[in-house]
Amino acid sequence: MKQEDEILRKVGTKDPFKVPEGYFDSLSDKVMERVSQIQPEAVPNVAPTMWQRLQPWVYMAAMFVGAAMLIRVAKPVATTSSDQTDAKMAELRDIQYVNSVVEDSMYDDYSLYLLTYDQLNGNNN
Repeated sequence: MKQEDEILRKVGTKDPFKVPEGYFDSLSDKVMERVSQIQPEAVPNVAPTMWQRLQPWVYMAAMFVGAAMLIRVAKPVATTSSDQTDAKMAELRDIQYVNSVVEDSMYDDYSLYLLTYDQLNGNNN
């Protein structure tokens, strides 16, 4: 408190900023006079380009694509039932069995193709 009193005593409490007498009385007249002196520049009448017309639509389409991708990434993974899980595991075991049999066999690619083709067409020779 003592420091504040010391500072106020040195500086004083008088407002250092003043407005000249009658400044606001003639301010509006001066502003209107200056505005009337300014000539507006002629703006050329140019038709918008194709891009300027399509730009909002392109931005909106990009926004929807981004939102769809964000939803797809943020969507929680659906849990599968135990029956579906068991079926997937059985299918995986079958694929692993077929892969091991094919790797252990002495067939070349063409022979495997013929064997598969015959099996699919019902020729069990």
